[in-house]
Amino acid sequence: MSKLVRLPQTESERIIGLDYLRGVCAILVMLYHIRWEFYGPFPATDFLARMGIYAVAMFFVLSGISISISYSSRMASFRDAIVFFVRRFFRLSPLYTFLITVTLLIGLCESKYLGTAWGRPRFIEMVANISMLFALMKQPYLLGGGWSLGAEVAYYLLYPLIAFAYIRSKHMFYGLLALLLIGSFGFGLSKLSSSMSLDDQWGVYINPVTNLPLFVMGVYIGTVVRYVQSSRWIALALVVGVLGFVLYPSGANSISLVTDSNRIVFCGFSTLVVLGSVGCPKMKLHFLHLCLHWLASITYSVYLVHLIVLGFVVRTDVQGILGREVSFSLVIVLSLVVASALYKFIELPGQHIGRIIANTVKSRLLAVH
Repeated sequence: MSKLVRLPQTESERIIGLDYLRGVCAILVMLYHIRWEFYGPFPATDFLARMGIYAVAMFFVLSGISISISYSSRMASFRDAIVFFVRRFFRLSPLYTFLITVTLLIGLCESKYLGTAWGRPRFIEMVANISMLFALMKQPYLLGGGWSLGAEVAYYLLYPLIAFAYIRSKHMFYGLLALLLIGSFGFGLSKLSSSMSLDDQWGVYINPVTNLPLFVMGVYIGTVVRYVQSSRWIALALVVGVLGFVLYPSGANSISLVTDSNRIVFCGFSTLVVLGSVGCPKMKLHFLHLCLHWLASITYSVYLVHLIVLGFVVRTDVQGILGREVSFSLVIVLSLVVASALYKFIELPGQHIGRIIANTVKSRLLAVH
């Protein structure tokens, strides 16, 4: 007999499958970048090459589904939206700002003692990055991988409108999602050309509108998955999504993965994988569960810090004494260790401060009304 899909009843509860997937996606992105550095690019038919693009895409779907499950019925006022923004800001900004500061200090020291060129960011760039509004302010991101955070923040600013529509009218809600989905897919498909490289069109690809369909599909899943009567169908979605990334044919170049019909297909596979992870039960092997749970907790730190660690290892072993295999392994180990420390000493305190400020703001806004 099939089981009903169980969703969290409180904000503090987690969907274990989504957490597992977060950790796996972070590792795949890290492996993609490390392999690219030491072994060069692989064709777009390679699984890890596809994950280098679409593991990040899955983060957008994960964000949409998580926020929708937690907030779709809890954002009925301006006060709720402000509290939501405060908590999201302190979820992202403390670690991002800290690592920007670290990289700027490293750049300053290298320019002073090694004579390397250092491009000091302008004041407006610093403000845009610390505020996490650089995508909307059309300013460059100052940390590797930061482009996706700019898109995330844009989606956070959009979400209260989506939630308002959900509360007011389901017809309004689904109409808005359809409008956003069609418009954003149309933008990406019309602006990205398969005749040019992805590098040459990077500015278009990282535009928040280009990846908005993924967030929208996540929001949709978050509102309808509770009505799915069988977890077997969700498990099937996971299998189909993973097999799609392994077997579906594409061109040899990475641009083929994000243009024309392939864009729609691979976004669909990404959505299926995330949907499938909703029904994933807790791992019976306790050690495996602990590993995946740990990776899930440090996902954000791993995503941001691994490129810094990679750059450090490459620059300190310019003679190639360690060899590619040792350097490859060293980057992984150091990234996980540093990410664990960042999670404990930067992420968790930042989230705690965010909760305090959010509760204070909520109390004061309640007092005003």
